[in-house]
Amino acid sequence: MPELPDVTLYVERLEALAGSAVLERVRAKLPAARVLLLAVLPAGETPEDGLRTKIGTTNAALAALAVPPEVRVADVGGIFLEPNGHIPKAQMADFLHPTALGQERLTEAVRPLVAELMAATN
Repeated sequence: MPELPDVTLYVERLEALAGSAVLERVRAKLPAARVLLLAVLPAGETPEDGLRTKIGTTNAALAALAVPPEVRVADVGGIFLEPNGHIPKAQMADFLHPTALGQERLTEAVRPLVAELMAATN
């Protein structure tokens, strides 16, 4: 199997994904690439934070996208939440950006998804 380029794509808003057809462009330029599209991570200290509602709406739309088998949409944001829905400072000190611990937890959550996606045969 030929070595595939690494592609990392950050999308701030769903409109950017849908409006500019970013995913379709990636697939057009790299048709054999397998893509892991992660939902937006939670933000705001508490579940009542207004940003959580916006993120929830965006993530619901991402989950509803019709994607080919080579694309997987995954929401791993739950790893950052305590049972009461709060984000601990140890994982996101500013309740937006993962700390080193948060990044480690994110890596561990994504690792099996990447392995599964890469092992899938076309």
